[in-house]
Amino acid sequence: MSEAQNTPIRWPAEAIWEAVEPQLPGFTIEVLPSIDSTNTELMRRARAGRQEPILLVAEQQTAGRGRMGKPWRSEVGDSLLMSLGLPLAPADWSGLSLAVGVSVAQSLQPQLPE
Repeated sequence: MSEAQNTPIRWPAEAIWEAVEPQLPGFTIEVLPSIDSTNTELMRRARAGRQEPILLVAEQQTAGRGRMGKPWRSEVGDSLLMSLGLPLAPADWSGLSLAVGVSVAQSLQPQLPE
């Protein structure tokens, strides 16, 4: 494993929380060093009755799922690994993942190297 893979990622969790929490009271951010799947963890929590708004971030994911159930495994620093849990009940979920992806990409754009 390279030195870069041993170095924890510096997530701006506090800055993100400060920007979001006033708009979404009760919102939290949790950064984990490793997890099987951020999405699976949020589903486990929801089934246990925990449905608070949360951004769950992982530095490494060992058993994630990509589109159409394809496996998604990632080492530290390889990918942006996160799942957003919100207590929503819209009539139609279509397009949500695309909208979130575009929003994340636009938010990260100023940080990307040219």
